[in-house]
Amino acid sequence: MIHSDPVNIQYFQDSYNITPGLSSSGFYLFTNLSGIHRVRINNVIYESSRNFFIIIPSSIALSISGSGKSVLLYCGQNILKEITGISIGRKLMNVLPSITKTDYKSFYLDSGVAIRIDKLIWNISLETNLGRTDSGDMIQIHLYEILLLLKRAGSLSKVDLEKWASKQIIWNISDIIHFIEDNFDSSFSLDELANRCALNSSYFSRSFKEYAGVPLFEYINRLRINRASLLLKSSDMTILDIAFSVGYNNVSFFNRYFKKLKMMSPGEYRRKVRS
Repeated sequence: MIHSDPVNIQYFQDSYNITPGLSSSGFYLFTNLSGIHRVRINNVIYESSRNFFIIIPSSIALSISGSGKSVLLYCGQNILKEITGISIGRKLMNVLPSITKTDYKSFYLDSGVAIRIDKLIWNISLETNLGRTDSGDMIQIHLYEILLLLKRAGSLSKVDLEKWASKQIIWNISDIIHFIEDNFDSSFSLDELANRCALNSSYFSRSFKEYAGVPLFEYINRLRINRASLLLKSSDMTILDIAFSVGYNNVSFFNRYFKKLKMMSPGEYRRKVRS
């Protein structure tokens, strides 16, 4: 979900799993305040129970999940440019990653700083709800304080990040779900996916079905058929081309599975939705 307003805040309690939308401008500011949280940036996964803060350009693929309290703050690029554009804010420019690159900045926070940042984000939330004529100025002041606290904390080095990420070679089922959704038109191997989770194939299959509600390849086929349904409705592609584009190299199998899920053939479905 992309927000047109300059600041938008989402609080998470207990269990959550969210994938924000992509945008060509702006930043996501994410901090965990309690519990265990996993952040997936492109194909790198970080997990920690310590308080941390990450600033990510909104053009980078991001997903977060966890249990406990965390906050996701979306900031339009302009509001941060205004903060770092004045003399008192120029010293904070190195806290922000480049909006035109695929980098991001990460920070570990001690408990005192985490509490202060939590209060500042809460104040930003109050100002966005008040909507006063001077609320924008107050929001900028609070954001300035957050950036200054992060500057004091110091961003993690590349070596620190590599150590943090190196522990995340093993995926969980949620990571597998994201991988499949991002690559639904690719071929998948049960053994390869199980290996990513450091599980044998049988235990992985049972774990996947328990998590997703359906077996692995049932889940993959449903994703593909749903995508094919959209193409049948909105495009003039041939049924053969649609089958190939969603990951099937056998049109007979595509037709058979489509009919199993939709109770009609792809051709009948297209005629029905376009009538």
